[in-house]
Amino acid sequence: MRTLAAVRAHTAALLIAGAALTAGGILAIVALHLITDSRLVNQ
Repeated sequence: MRTLAAVRAHTAALLIAGAALTAGGILAIVALHLITDSRLVNQ
């Protein structure tokens, strides 16, 4: 039972880390688009 609980806890941590990385990637892409759009408008 201890092993099963440890695997479940580890899986949850991996899912949270994956979600955080995905959100960070999406935010980086959005920021890139905003930066490039503002540069085009200012020119």
